[in-house]
Amino acid sequence: MRRFSGRRTTTTLSSFTALITLGLLLGACGAGGAGDNAGGMNHSGGSNAGAMATTNTAAPFDQQFIDMMVPHHLGAVEMAKIAQSRAEHPELKTLANGIIASQNTEVGQMKGYRKAWYGSDTTPSIENMPMLPGMDHNIHMDMAKEIRDLRTATPFDKAFIMAMLPHHQSAIEAAKLAQQQATKPETKTLAGSIIADQQREIDQMNGWMKAWYGSSASTSDATVVGGPTAIVATGTAAAAATIIAVANRSASQAPATISPINPASLTATAGSVRAPTAPAGHAGHGG
Repeated sequence: MRRFSGRRTTTTLSSFTALITLGLLLGACGAGGAGDNAGGMNHSGGSNAGAMATTNTAAPFDQQFIDMMVPHHLGAVEMAKIAQSRAEHPELKTLANGIIASQNTEVGQMKGYRKAWYGSDTTPSIENMPMLPGMDHNIHMDMAKEIRDLRTATPFDKAFIMAMLPHHQSAIEAAKLAQQQATKPETKTLAGSIIADQQREIDQMNGWMKAWYGSSASTSDATVVGGPTAIVATGTAAAAATIIAVANRSASQAPATISPINPASLTATAGSVRAPTAPAGHAGHGG
């Protein structure tokens, strides 16, 4: 029987975990399905997300919020305009009409606030939308690319939902920051409306995704939980296969305390795949 020193075990475990994390990130980037253009859309931001500028932190928070949220809303409006002509389900066309009406109204409100409070209603363009400090850059999409892709994506309704979900989620994230940091009561009131309205629409779209396509929608997030051999991947089977391959390749060279993942032992649900935790006596060595 081979024996491994504690130092080697720790080093191998660290390398193993790093490899799985890399596999998960690659899987998340590639997740979203094969065989249709909806899966080719950039929902998690890709390289563009890392390049996004933040708002001018020297400005008051309420101004930063407006400068981020106005182009963010205008991006949703452009996406919804495409849905008005391309959507296959009447429910989605109704949602698109509501998004256009409500978010154009809120854009008008925010521009009015900016003019009254800071002397100008000029805000960044969709292409140059900044992000609020404290927001998760990884969840944000390239809105200009999303708009372009939606013009030809098929099936359209699925593509629209997969694009709009992370868009709404990022709006909620920004609005929650506004509830904490805004100094103007009008901004906090608007933030509350954004959270309520967009969470309701998220719930609607998730319901339609399940009813129309047999699975709940996902933003293709993937995380490692419970140690190196407990993997939860949200995404497609292809992404899960990538993760398993990376994990098993590393496990074959790891100490006996790490077991390879058997694809047959996976519990698959719509949009997610879960690998079991390590059996008793094979747990990772925590500090």
